Amino acid sequence: MAKAAKFHHLQLRSVIGDPTAGKEADSTWARLLASGRVRRHAEPRMGLALPTSAAAEAALLTAVEHLAEAVVSAQALQGLYAKFGWASPQHYFDAMGSTQVMFVDTDHNDLDDRLAIMLLAYLMASANLSRQTESAASGCTLYLDCRSYETRGGLKLWR
Repeated sequence: MAKAAKFHHLQLRSVIGDPTAGKEADSTWARLLASGRVRRHAEPRMGLALPTSAAAEAALLTAVEHLAEAVVSAQALQGLYAKFGWASPQHYFDAMGSTQVMFVDTDHNDLDDRLAIMLLAYLMASANLSRQTESAASGCTLYLDCRSYETRGGLKLWR
């Protein structure tokens, strides 16, 4: 089975539908809501803007270059967070918090997932390292919430 077919049901898609466009909710989603097993749910309206492929490739290359510099140089590590647009360590931690959680798909742990984990860990370490120059007691925590998928009744569920 081709990888695209294997992970078809895991792709980003709307299961809620857009009532203003006359689209019905996804049938599996509708069955779940009608089952009586859902105590509460929300139907958020969300806009998603994705860069072009060329812009995404350029951003990825830049991120990998910055990460490579930070791995080999303590000075580059201390300034890594600034390369991603954060004005100060306080700016970073005010926006992101001192405790951060990353959901990790353990069934399909491709290289891009590992890169994302490394980038977040190095960004946190970078901002915290700079913050420690003012307060040695500064700290931060990164939790990795490891999940995998399970299929039940036509639904792909996290477990």
